[in-house]
Amino acid sequence: MEKWRSRTMKINLSPLYLALVCAGLTACGSSDDSTTTPTIEPAKVYSVSFAADASIDGQICADGNQNFVCDVGETQADMTAGVATLSSEDVAVLNNYYILQSQDAGSDKPMMRYLASAAIADKSEVTLNPVSSMVSGLMLNGMTQEKALASIASSLNKQFTLELPTDASLLQHHDALTDFNPKFDIMWQAIGAKAAQSPALLAAMSQHLASWAGMTDEDMLVFAEDIIGYASQLNSVYPMTDTGITLFADGTSFASDSRDEQFAGQDADYGLDKTNNDNSDGAAGFSYQKLDAKGEALAADAQLWSCVKDLNTGLIWENKTADGTGVQDKDRLLVYIKDERVITQGEIDEASCDDASGICTTSQYQTHLNELEDKQGLCGVKDWQLPSFDQLYSLVNFASTDSGSDDVQMAVDIKFFPNSADNDYWSSTPSVENYASMDQSAYMWTLGFNRWYMGATTSYSYCVSQDDCDYPSALPVRLVGVK
Repeated sequence: MEKWRSRTMKINLSPLYLALVCAGLTACGSSDDSTTTPTIEPAKVYSVSFAADASIDGQICADGNQNFVCDVGETQADMTAGVATLSSEDVAVLNNYYILQSQDAGSDKPMMRYLASAAIADKSEVTLNPVSSMVSGLMLNGMTQEKALASIASSLNKQFTLELPTDASLLQHHDALTDFNPKFDIMWQAIGAKAAQSPALLAAMSQHLASWAGMTDEDMLVFAEDIIGYASQLNSVYPMTDTGITLFADGTSFASDSRDEQFAGQDADYGLDKTNNDNSDGAAGFSYQKLDAKGEALAADAQLWSCVKDLNTGLIWENKTADGTGVQDKDRLLVYIKDERVITQGEIDEASCDDASGICTTSQYQTHLNELEDKQGLCGVKDWQLPSFDQLYSLVNFASTDSGSDDVQMAVDIKFFPNSADNDYWSSTPSVENYASMDQSAYMWTLGFNRWYMGATTSYSYCVSQDDCDYPSALPVRLVGVK
């Protein structure tokens, strides 16, 4: 027996032999119906390391909602002596903006001190300092990183007689910025003491760097008020409406009247369509008021009206006609012109301006509405404007199945906006195409209300000049105003 045992102990089983044996068993090494516990691979962990001035302690986080606050649930870590690392199994940690929060003397709550843009790559090192903050602020307001770096470098070089590079290596020039960094901290703290910190504030601060960099500390404290005013022009905030979705998904359909606890957290459980669902003045939380040409309120069932006021946002929208000929006809096509110039023949051919009105462009149409009612403006609004994309988007009712005057189902409240074009509408929001920054782009975002193919991701080019007008575009508009 001993001799047999010693021989069997020396047998080497080949991988092929093991595979054949295991294939005939429920689990290798067993002949019953039980299963083995599968090997669990460790979860992938993504990390980003951070470097700031060695004198800085604080808290760093991936600011997922871009509110400049380290909120509960956001990936966070402590920074000590200017060093920190964020780690998470969620790859989103690589794709957020990062904020460094610290407690300032005289303040009872932490404030955002520095900001940096997404790391993108795993195990990257991100620098946090005043320059990274200003560059990121400009990027959050639509500027490309390349242009933001060039803009900040240009201002710093001019004001501090430096020779800083205009590429990403600018962020690493700590020693050259020793005179500038304290000024940034003074200005940012002064702004934070007067207004809630936001990307728009940081962008306005960065855009006016050439003005404040040479000021005394006292001058900068006063100039903080001006920065807040400039920021309000960059980011006009108004309450958003809801989606109009009041039905639930229950695993078998998307049209259930009641919530299934297995599918919690759905859109229909939140927002104005839940808390203010009064259909008398608009469907599913939307709330509108019809106005006459003078701006006086009308009943909800009025058959003739000139404008509609959104009671949630305060915005006033022109009402359109559907006679096929009038200047305010829903299908009238207008050309977008960014700066004053003569319209080209190609644009005239695209637009609906072959009548006596001569109104071919969005700016001409704005002037027309502003001069109605003895130059008091249609519905008393004297500053009709092309709406931003967000303003136009606030009209979208995703649950609407009503048809407009063209018998097409439209994603807007047809009771108040019956004459809505089955087309894309111009907005005033530039679209970044071909890596151009927003103030250089020759494209504008548009939005259509046909509920089967909403044009929420469509942009159209416009003619920059008479010489650069190969592809003229003409689209309908619905202007907006605030009375």
